[in-house]
Amino acid sequence: MINFLQIYYLTIRNVISRYRNYKVAIFWILFKPLILLTVLTFTFQFIIEMNFNTKVSYVFYILSGLIIWTNFSNNLNDLSDSLLNNNMLIKSFYANKNNIYLSYILLNLIELLVMTLILVLLLLIFEGLIIKFNLLYFLITLLVLQLINYSLGIIFSFLLAKLRELKHIINIILQLGIFVNPIAYSMNFVPENLKPFFYFNPLILPIELFRLSIGIIDRFDNKITLYSLITLVILGVTSFVLKKKYDLKINELV
Repeated sequence: MINFLQIYYLTIRNVISRYRNYKVAIFWILFKPLILLTVLTFTFQFIIEMNFNTKVSYVFYILSGLIIWTNFSNNLNDLSDSLLNNNMLIKSFYANKNNIYLSYILLNLIELLVMTLILVLLLLIFEGLIIKFNLLYFLITLLVLQLINYSLGIIFSFLLAKLRELKHIINIILQLGIFVNPIAYSMNFVPENLKPFFYFNPLILPIELFRLSIGIIDRFDNKITLYSLITLVILGVTSFVLKKKYDLKINELV
């Protein structure tokens, strides 16, 4: 059962925990994307020498993808550990598991909104770009992204409760995932015979929708929407089945 007051207090607790040393926390939140931005820019622009026409500088193109990726990776880390990190609350029946999931999602959503505002300001200052902000596309982006986060968060949190070693697999996914998502490149550069495999990656849809919502791109392949939604349904059903099967046993697992 969703309890908004409980979500509020859990989110406040998460904020205090993450920003206890706020100077270091804020520095790391900004520093980590900058490191990734530097690595990706150097790799794809100077080593691979990728060159394609974009409405904005290549750096901002990458940054727009990193904002979505950062939200996804933070949520996957937070939600996969959430049952283990909150085992006392769960065992005491003080906190509902859904409320715990949603409190982490809310915290990371706030950070995403702040990073989006920073990106828009940077585009206005350095690109002189008049942002044609599309609120509908932006809201759809947030909805799809949080559904992905919630579904995968449930799946990995339950699996991690049963098998702790899976944390290493999550770390590998996050390390490789940044290169198999169109963060530093366009889907136009993906060979046609490999595109169906990419299309089944649900994260491509929110990345492209986000760029579309702030005017960085004008359009994207409609197949991305179809394939991503199919994958999202599969993830949703899988998370539902896992939750229904292990929800009552979770106290023993954690």
